[in-house]
Amino acid sequence: MPFHTHEEIEQRLMLVSEQYLQGVPQFRIAAMAGVTPSQVSQDLKALRQRWRDTNLSNIDDIITDQLVKLDRMESELWDAWERSKRDFTEHRKKGTGLATVEGKDGKDDEMIAISEVTHTTKEKEPNAAYMSGILAIIDKRLTILGVESGGLNADKTIVVKIKA
Repeated sequence: MPFHTHEEIEQRLMLVSEQYLQGVPQFRIAAMAGVTPSQVSQDLKALRQRWRDTNLSNIDDIITDQLVKLDRMESELWDAWERSKRDFTEHRKKGTGLATVEGKDGKDDEMIAISEVTHTTKEKEPNAAYMSGILAIIDKRLTILGVESGGLNADKTIVVKIKA
């Protein structure tokens, strides 16, 4: 069934788009749409141009959204990094038992519970995985902005390449 009206063409383009994005081969899409594989190829060319136009017109918004997400993730990782560096106090309770103590004013002896509690403050190494995540985010941000980290030169200066 050939599509001729604008509405029919849009319906076919929607079908072609959905099937193509699901990985269906063009010859099968052609059979589903009732058109030739050549027509599906032309439809895909038109769809790709639409997608390109849509994405290019929104590219500033897309970049801004992604940078904001990266900023939030980086902030969370810095907080986690700082928490991972804190010393911690370990509390241990040893040997709970009962003891008899003389009562007040010569009255009956009393049984009381005793235990030894120790508090130990320990240093711990910060979790390096957080720093790795921070570095990955910085690298991703540079990529989005079109700046590539080129590494260090022999004289320990940083090389930065900017894409034109």
